[in-house]
Amino acid sequence: MSSKRQKSKAYKLDVKYEAKKASISIPPDHSIHQLKAMIHSQFNLKPEEQSLLCNGKPLCAGDNMTLKQAKIPNGSKFTANRIASSAATTPSNGKSAVVVEVDETFKKLENIVKNASEVIKSVHKLEKERRRLQNEEDLPTQGDPAADYKRLKLECGKNGEELIRLLESLDQMTFAEGQTEHRARRKQVATKLNYVLDQNDKIIEKLTLAIENSC
Repeated sequence: MSSKRQKSKAYKLDVKYEAKKASISIPPDHSIHQLKAMIHSQFNLKPEEQSLLCNGKPLCAGDNMTLKQAKIPNGSKFTANRIASSAATTPSNGKSAVVVEVDETFKKLENIVKNASEVIKSVHKLEKERRRLQNEEDLPTQGDPAADYKRLKLECGKNGEELIRLLESLDQMTFAEGQTEHRARRKQVATKLNYVLDQNDKIIEKLTLAIENSC
């Protein structure tokens, strides 16, 4: 009976916190909270103070999700960052204030990444709709195909505005010279957003041409 229901083979995860590194073994059906507890035991970094990067990307999964549900592959590389408690006191040398400022900026960067993902999905979805309309595979408004193109163009315009807003937020972020991972992550996100903005502009151009041809 027990041989039929064997436990999932443990994952091996490499975790880095500041200059320290550790290898953690954890079954894929364990939760993110359990992973954070293991990181706590390794680095003395409390779960509520942890901000995790998984293979270079912010871990957005909830604490109750399992590693498998969060689609974390075996052999993943984690980077742990400290999120300073709001109740932390600031010593006279001011070092704690710097840590809080950096961590708050990193949290804002994570939030931008999350919002950017939603906009990117929307851009891809609208491009698929445009292609379907162009191929006359999906025409909800039979009498006026231009109406569908105009609707898509309006949505693309909103995406463009949101992408520009996210890029402006990125431009306002500053990290210290030593925060190389954060600086690299910000540059990576900015490059991706600029690329998607360019793609969105091209979709708007195609939609404008389609509207003109439909009139």
